[in-house]
Amino acid sequence: MKLSSVFSDVTGKTCTSVTDSVMDGNTAPEYLASLCTHWRLNSTQDEIAQAVEGKFRERHKFMLRAIRRRMHNLTDEIQHIDDEISRRM
Repeated sequence: MKLSSVFSDVTGKTCTSVTDSVMDGNTAPEYLASLCTHWRLNSTQDEIAQAVEGKFRERHKFMLRAIRRRMHNLTDEIQHIDDEISRRM
């Protein structure tokens, strides 16, 4: 998957829905491209389909899940720090 070539924010809602679908076992490029309907996308459905095309094995899905957990933990930690800063101001 070359998501950064078609998405400006790989942690955004649209890209997240694509990676969630891959983790759920939906790996057909045309299907994944059909999830990308945000009006701000500059890429065509064909470009998106090419970017998500690939062979997804269990190890790839495992790594996507691990990365997603890591991102979630970092987001939680940032929120915790922001809350503490606000409290101390």
